[in-house]
Amino acid sequence: MRTLGARLALWYSLVSTVTLFGLLAAGYFLLNRHLVRGVDLQNAAEFHRLVAGGSLPRPGAESPGFLVEVRDAGGAVLYRSAALGVTVLPELGNTVTIGTLGRHRVGVFQKDGATVKVAVPLEPVRQVMLGYAEISLVLVCLVLLISLISGMALSRAALRPVRTIQETANRIRLDNLSERIPVGDSQDEIASLAELLNEMFDRLETAFEEVRRFSAEASHELKTPLSLLRLQAEKLLSDGRLGAEQEEAVQEQLAEINRMQHIIEDLLFLSRAEAQAIRPRLLRRNPREFLDELTEDAALLAEQAGVQFRAHIEPEGEVAFDAQWMRQALLNLLTNAFRYSGRGSLVTLDSEFTLDAWRLTVEDEGPGVPEVERERIFERFVRLDDAAERGSGSGLGLAICRSVMAMHGGAIHAGAGERKGGLRVVCEVPLGGAPRVADRPSEREQAVD
Repeated sequence: MRTLGARLALWYSLVSTVTLFGLLAAGYFLLNRHLVRGVDLQNAAEFHRLVAGGSLPRPGAESPGFLVEVRDAGGAVLYRSAALGVTVLPELGNTVTIGTLGRHRVGVFQKDGATVKVAVPLEPVRQVMLGYAEISLVLVCLVLLISLISGMALSRAALRPVRTIQETANRIRLDNLSERIPVGDSQDEIASLAELLNEMFDRLETAFEEVRRFSAEASHELKTPLSLLRLQAEKLLSDGRLGAEQEEAVQEQLAEINRMQHIIEDLLFLSRAEAQAIRPRLLRRNPREFLDELTEDAALLAEQAGVQFRAHIEPEGEVAFDAQWMRQALLNLLTNAFRYSGRGSLVTLDSEFTLDAWRLTVEDEGPGVPEVERERIFERFVRLDDAAERGSGSGLGLAICRSVMAMHGGAIHAGAGERKGGLRVVCEVPLGGAPRVADRPSEREQAVD
């Protein structure tokens, strides 16, 4: 049982069933004891009836179903019922089996120095106890079934606030830190837990806002000194006064400055996208012309990387999207696929329309990504060990793709390739409805990793 509700229902059912079983077992013992005591009273009543005249029982005077044995003080048999046969009744009150007559309860009494033994069958008691056992078994089975059903219902009702907390906490992500768990009026432990979690989310939201603000402000402040460094390095190269080694060092500095500027632009874009400060220009159109232009550029990149590239574009359908941002996102995905695929391998781009979305799929034949890492690769600066060795990417490309899809109200996710392993990234843009965006437009940032 993996869920708490199922375990609670099981324990509730077991406790209820075991409790009922214990009560029925105790009732079985007490009822049997009570019935045997009743049989002893029957023996006593039969004895008193037999000696009511003041003399010892006469032969054949016993009632039907009763057996009688009379012995004198010396132990000699004065009279015994014919049905006893060779069976000797015990000296003390007890239970004895008499031939084919079955078990009998024996009562021993004294009269004028003689011993009178009276026996009566225990079959009625056995039948009653057998019926009791059958009824008890049925009751135990019914209680087990009913307690399981009622336990599941009770556990679901009791854990409904916990499921609400789980669902709400699962929805709270980087792009939705303002949502909070609803707190009921019960003021019980669950309500206290919800309040505690809400306080934690408040602190997390504040911390993330501070980090996001720092990232945006630091990126903005770094652009000016980097631009000055770049101008100074370009001026040194244009003067022509540097030696070969010095010129090579300056060229390396320029390459690193360009890389830093690219990272800063990506960070600025992500900060603005997460703050919903970018307003995409969503135009409803058939994406065929857009994809034709994109695949031409992708084919050149694939040829440069030494891989094969194929595109399958479904012609029918219209969707609202921003061509420039969508281009940047798809080029990010294709560039990553080309970079991590072996030479001669195949990278594909599929475009199709479902009932409610425009689906774009990029699949490669590279080493792939472990299942536990497929969600994490869309976070900032996440680079797997193999990926860190293959290229100089900043680890922001897939995070930018996710932000672009979010601006379109869509989603992106990764899975295993269907041909030869590799990675399969699927982007979906809804056909209807505009995503939530800020009311103010913002400048566009180049965002290819």
